[in-house]
Amino acid sequence: MTLDRKFLLCGFAYAIAGMGLGIHMAASHDHTLFVAHAHILLVGFVVSFIYALVHKLWLVGAGGSPASSSICTSSRRW
Repeated sequence: MTLDRKFLLCGFAYAIAGMGLGIHMAASHDHTLFVAHAHILLVGFVVSFIYALVHKLWLVGAGGSPASSSICTSSRRW
């Protein structure tokens, strides 16, 4: 399993956990955990999902491995 797929699955796990917490808060009318709910969704899901997309499309998509990407190799010449 590649690294981008691991981050994508991790992001979906955070999304399910955040949505589950949100559904629980809505059903119980107890919104004391809304900060945790927001952070689980934003930090967990969004950051993991964006990293998975960047890793797949930008790093690996450029040449097959992160080391052979044109952006990585051009930054090494500096």
